[in-house]
Amino acid sequence: MSRNIDERTVPRAGRRVSVGIAAFNAEANIREILRAVSSQRQEQVTVAEIIVHSDHSTDGTIAAARESADPRLRIVDSPEQRGFAASAGSMLAMFTGDALVLLNDDIRIQDDRFIEKIAMPIFQGGADFAGANLEPLPPRTFVERASVSVFRVWERIRESLPQRDNVFTCDGAAMCLSARFARSIKPPSDPAQMGNVDAFFYFTCLTAGYRYAHAVDAVAYYRSPASLGDYLSRNSRNDSQRVLLERQFGSVVAASFRVRPVLYWRSVAVEAFRNPLVAVFVFIAGFYIRFKAQSTARNASATWEVLQSSKRLD
Repeated sequence: MSRNIDERTVPRAGRRVSVGIAAFNAEANIREILRAVSSQRQEQVTVAEIIVHSDHSTDGTIAAARESADPRLRIVDSPEQRGFAASAGSMLAMFTGDALVLLNDDIRIQDDRFIEKIAMPIFQGGADFAGANLEPLPPRTFVERASVSVFRVWERIRESLPQRDNVFTCDGAAMCLSARFARSIKPPSDPAQMGNVDAFFYFTCLTAGYRYAHAVDAVAYYRSPASLGDYLSRNSRNDSQRVLLERQFGSVVAASFRVRPVLYWRSVAVEAFRNPLVAVFVFIAGFYIRFKAQSTARNASATWEVLQSSKRLD
């Protein structure tokens, strides 16, 4: 039975939002994302606190974050590197708002109502978990073009599915959790077994009777992997997570990712026609990615290799 009251509306006084930023060696980006969060309009929600959780960064992330004069800012410096899952778990335990917006350190927020837009499905739409609308920045390398092309394939698919609030719209770079959902989550004792945090939250939400919503108007931007090593690493990592998820959530995982072949190949054909050389690269790289994913699943780690090219937003 669903835990949601359809179209429930939370009074304005109960719309305090905590913003948590998971940071690792984010010296180049942390100032900009803090500036974007600090300058958010607060007509429908109140940004009550901003948490920067540094995962034992070895650069100037902490010093750069401390340059912010925002009195809402709280900085946490982990004594050891434990990975994004552990950072997210720590912020779930410490936030004080009515909702928690979790952000990666390597995104660009250009909309001064972004926090409102990602939080309103929680406060007005009856959802307890919401994902932002992530868009790739214009590609600058051939490999990045391939990354964006793969994104477009799945973007067309997700928008063609009858259930628009589907797993393909959920991205860990920007998501919002209601306080009641966030505090109900029981992360695995070993963060490595959580896999991709966004998918773990998504399937926890579904199986516990909460509702997920795609906050289409909450647009943020990210840099796709631009080097061959980063492209292979990211995609083999993502492909490996299905095994971990199925161990914890069972058949709902396969059912959620299942797409009719005609829908998939139609979307692939569009990209192959537009970018034939990119399509050949993606096809060949796919063999290695599937092979590597099997090894990655057997040796799950909470501290993934950082994709350096994805952190170069400018």
